[in-house]
Amino acid sequence: MRNISRQFQFEVDNNKYIFDGDEVVLFPVVNSISKYKILRNEKSNSDTFRKNFLYTVALNLINKCNLTCEYCFANQGNYDNPNQRMSFEVAKKSIDLTLESVIKNKHDEIRIAFFGGEPMLEFELIKQIVHYVNTKVPITVTPTYLITTNGTIMDEEISNFFQKNNFIVTISIDGDQETHDFYRKFNSGKGSYQSVRNCINILIDKVPIIGRITVNHNNFDIHNHVEHLVSLGFKEITFAYDYNIYHNTFNKFTSSIDTLMKNYISDIKNRKYYNLTNITSVLLAIALNLKTKSHCSAGKSYLSVSSEGNIYKCPRFTGVEKHSFGKIDTNQLTQIESEIRMFDDSLQTSVADRDGNCNYCTFIYLCGGMCYHHSFTKSSGSQFTRIESECNYRKQLYKRTLELIVKLTPLERRDFIRFLMTNRDIVTN
Repeated sequence: MRNISRQFQFEVDNNKYIFDGDEVVLFPVVNSISKYKILRNEKSNSDTFRKNFLYTVALNLINKCNLTCEYCFANQGNYDNPNQRMSFEVAKKSIDLTLESVIKNKHDEIRIAFFGGEPMLEFELIKQIVHYVNTKVPITVTPTYLITTNGTIMDEEISNFFQKNNFIVTISIDGDQETHDFYRKFNSGKGSYQSVRNCINILIDKVPIIGRITVNHNNFDIHNHVEHLVSLGFKEITFAYDYNIYHNTFNKFTSSIDTLMKNYISDIKNRKYYNLTNITSVLLAIALNLKTKSHCSAGKSYLSVSSEGNIYKCPRFTGVEKHSFGKIDTNQLTQIESEIRMFDDSLQTSVADRDGNCNYCTFIYLCGGMCYHHSFTKSSGSQFTRIESECNYRKQLYKRTLELIVKLTPLERRDFIRFLMTNRDIVTN
């Protein structure tokens, strides 16, 4: 097999650059010869920064939600088993299995992610679980708690509990009040924006909060909604589009990425720092020379447990038996380790091994392939199928991020990367 050169050449402000996709490095070109690297990095093997043992478990506490978001992948939080609640016993077994893996692999952190439905409907169960974890983990292991919430259930008691117990809170918010309330309504039909604003105001000075935007038919102008979340005080923001977004709306969304990037470059230059993870994950991958063969950590270091006690790669696969890793009641760690190994083997050495269409792509080691569930839902059931629209969108993000890097001065890059390095989670999970 002949060698394939994966290089992307581009020009910004009359200066030429080369991105070497095989080595994940960026060079300026001087007199037609690339002379030195723009970002310092060392050679790295594929996926060395992602673990191949379980240390993050997502607990789907309840198949119920107090909102009725039309675009919800989980059937308004019900999945296929409405109102099912996770028992404390299932939660304990999930913790025990994950902690056994953490200790066996001499890892220094266990991560518990609370999911739903709306997990805050089960705050008493959350308190039980946190108490159990805190009393069970050895002194060498730090527990970190993650929760994804719609932000409608919050008060001082809850916020103090989150602060005391090292919580990171992801809040779903789609933009300003008119935009957010279009889809994110209570069962009564009332919009939830004001409740979310109250949640943000209570939490913002106590725990790290992440704003998550679902791009849909009504908020495709992503630059405006990122700007709004920044105005609310978010220092970390991420966005993902609804799988069922209309084709013409998706095109409008990708067009708005260019405006978003222009605004982001201006903000960084003016030292108005915030972590826009869709972009900064790429920037840091280049800065740290991180190569990946997978889209995320699902099925490798991250697993989810449904409210019934079934184990999946992630919550999105809940109810899809083909993608089950077994049952928490009966599975031993050795079985989970075997499932993880088999899944990792199926990933091979890069996305190009799984899909020949990716073989000549410059960005295979930044990409790692599609979201497994997105591929699964948009194909005949394959979790590795390439989705053309998603592929083109990612290439756009990668190219715009490369332009961002070279438009910053060395000092601007250094200071911004220092800001980002206070939260490495954006590239490691």
